[in-house]
Amino acid sequence: VSDDYDRLPEEFDIKVNQLAAPQINRGKEYYEDGRGLSPGSYSFTVNVNDHKYNLKYNVSKNKRNINIMNDIAKMINRADIGIQASVGRTKERKIFMEFKSEDSGNYGENIFSFSDEGIADSANGIVSYYGIDNVARKPKSLLFELDGSNKTSMSNEVILNKSLTLKIKRTSDSDIHIGYAADGTKAIQSVEKILEKYNIVIVTDKTYREKTREGTRLADEF
Repeated sequence: VSDDYDRLPEEFDIKVNQLAAPQINRGKEYYEDGRGLSPGSYSFTVNVNDHKYNLKYNVSKNKRNINIMNDIAKMINRADIGIQASVGRTKERKIFMEFKSEDSGNYGENIFSFSDEGIADSANGIVSYYGIDNVARKPKSLLFELDGSNKTSMSNEVILNKSLTLKIKRTSDSDIHIGYAADGTKAIQSVEKILEKYNIVIVTDKTYREKTREGTRLADEF
């Protein structure tokens, strides 16, 4: 909450219908000791939003799936291109690669994609063999209602009037009414307790409160 009270929004009702979520790609499952790809140099492209990254990986003789998957995950993470990569395991003791975008929000298309480069149609590349282009979950935007009007956000953080920040953590079945009270300290404590039940966090100006020993005017009313 900003200490500029004049910029705080009027009392409002908010209802959260859908949380924003990142894109997740999950690859094919293989036994970790398997050796699928032939030795050689492989090139593939990663498209992240409007950026294109060309990566290369060398498969040496007798390299196992676990080694290749771990290497590719480390390569993606070191590249710092907005994707978090990891290697997962199933109950059947198989392994797979998983990729999650750092951004969330539905722009009308996927946030990232993979494609092989320089591979004949009949041959396998890193992307096709390990299936890392398989989208397990499409990115989602935050969908909420503010005083009955439908709103969207690319993330689960909503800023109102450049003065009030809400961090949304789950959906709600009904409207939550947010209002103001004269006693700022009790008000902010009250609203934090109420919204905690809905996993909605209000960011407060702690420095301001510590220096002035005063709180903001934000409170909740039902």
